[in-house]
Amino acid sequence: MSEDFYINLIQKRLSGEIDSEETKQLDGWLEADPGHGLLAEQIEQAWELSGHSKQEPDLDLDVDFAQLEAKIADDQSEAKVVPMRRPRYWRGIAIAASVFIIAVCSILFLPRTGIIGKAVVATSTLDRKQVSLADGTIVWLNGDSKLEYSKDFGRENRRVELTGEAFFDVTQNPDQPFEIIMPSGTVTVLGTSFNVRDYANEPDAEVQVKTGRVKFKSNQSEAHLVLNPGEAGVLNKAKNALKMIPNASPNNLAWQSKVLSFTSIPLSEVLELVEGVYGVEILLENEDLADCTITANFSEEEVTRVLYILGRILDMSYKEVNPREYQLTGGRCE
Repeated sequence: MSEDFYINLIQKRLSGEIDSEETKQLDGWLEADPGHGLLAEQIEQAWELSGHSKQEPDLDLDVDFAQLEAKIADDQSEAKVVPMRRPRYWRGIAIAASVFIIAVCSILFLPRTGIIGKAVVATSTLDRKQVSLADGTIVWLNGDSKLEYSKDFGRENRRVELTGEAFFDVTQNPDQPFEIIMPSGTVTVLGTSFNVRDYANEPDAEVQVKTGRVKFKSNQSEAHLVLNPGEAGVLNKAKNALKMIPNASPNNLAWQSKVLSFTSIPLSEVLELVEGVYGVEILLENEDLADCTITANFSEEEVTRVLYILGRILDMSYKEVNPREYQLTGGRCE
């Protein structure tokens, strides 16, 4: 992992947004090298000076500038006695110094109510996260996705920005629509549950509704669709063309719901969907089985249970190579 990754974890710990897995990663990195701890201390000091501490400081510009000057003087003095290996962390120290500058600007120009900024939640390829917004809305963020929203979300508007895929269960509020800004389109609702997908490397952006009604609009024109439960809207990015699908497959929502339904579907397609839903890789040893059809239903099953049932249908055995990889062996079509 890059140093920027751990600097981000330090800032998440300071803001109280770090999870247990990230805490383990950060603690291991800090213990690996004393220089890492030095960098963490500098960032923490910058954080406190910027006004992020729990107790709001009194606004006294003379005192604040005196503290800043003293801090800079201390850092310069300390730099003279640090061993020569310290330049490894110069980039991190520069980042900490930039936080000091931001701190001064915040003291001078922002109101006593505090800093209004953005909250950002991002996932890696195999990661998924659940986010609770201030209005009670729940967001499930799929892999390789990013959700951004104002830290004063719900006061003047309910607007978020999404890149990737997420399932939304939006709290109803007729006086304040909920708006999702994607790279290709915009979704507007009052209170409903639906799935949104817009990845940069995919030709289409998609919205599929589970409950309620959703307005799906292109960002390039006024063209839009009003979608009802069971319907999906697809936006072709290159042509800026919207299309409505009246009976969208519920399997498109399975990554969040873990509900899958197959009726005479080739095994190759079934395994591809299972891989996407559970974030795993499945190796089919007997490629002759790829076109064998599967009819089965699964509801909130573990991936091992799904593979066991598929094995029973086609007389296959499954083996766990590691928690993210499985192998199917043997088998025959009925």
